[in-house]
Amino acid sequence: MPRIFISVTSFDDELRDPSTIGEVRDLVELQRDTVVAIATGTSMDSLRTSYRQQRSVLRAALRARGLTDPFPWPDVNVVWAWAKQWGTYAERRSEVGNLVAPLLDQLDDLERTGKVDDWVGSPDEWAELEQRLAGLREEMDNATTLDHHQDVGRRGREIVIDVVNLMFVADMVPDGEEQPKGGNAKARFDFVVRAYAVGASHAELRGLMRAAWDLNQKVTHGDITRVDAFASAQATVLIVRTLGEMRSAGRPR
Repeated sequence: MPRIFISVTSFDDELRDPSTIGEVRDLVELQRDTVVAIATGTSMDSLRTSYRQQRSVLRAALRARGLTDPFPWPDVNVVWAWAKQWGTYAERRSEVGNLVAPLLDQLDDLERTGKVDDWVGSPDEWAELEQRLAGLREEMDNATTLDHHQDVGRRGREIVIDVVNLMFVADMVPDGEEQPKGGNAKARFDFVVRAYAVGASHAELRGLMRAAWDLNQKVTHGDITRVDAFASAQATVLIVRTLGEMRSAGRPR
């Protein structure tokens, strides 16, 4: 992953809010390196602007994820005053490392947990859908606010509607029943599931698919949490992958 900055002594005009955990880690490590540079004698004037602006972006990114900035100093002069209590440069490097290590561990934990599980690929003809699923997983990984969580729900709902339209064909509707209109994705979904999961032996599968649909469609409004958004994203994956498996297996005759 590319660094956000060129170096600790050259402030980059492309400073931006980090959108992924990896970018947050990059910024944490860069601010650590900046603090070490200040603490070990690099000219404070050359680092004054970069330290202050990096600190502002980092604190906002950490706060959005419920994390605490390990660098409490508002400017380079306070960093230097803190560093002087440690006798040698080696001791100063060690103390800075001790300060930042717990935060790096927390970021590692965030990357390992709360991921949308997805281990089956789509049919070749669904390449565009596959890209959209990857986008859904990335959006879920980085969701931190109510708006973000609702966006996950909206994206998942659109993906499910699209895969249903890819699967539905008119002959899935039994004689005597009305053909669903193009905008009635729920009716089309029900016909798709009934066409592939036929009979009493698949009653639970049909029930699971319908429950996943209901959950997927619900998480776009209201006071939802990250848990709700995660469940919606996982329901999206369940529907898409199961429909893909049904398509590969073929409709019962």
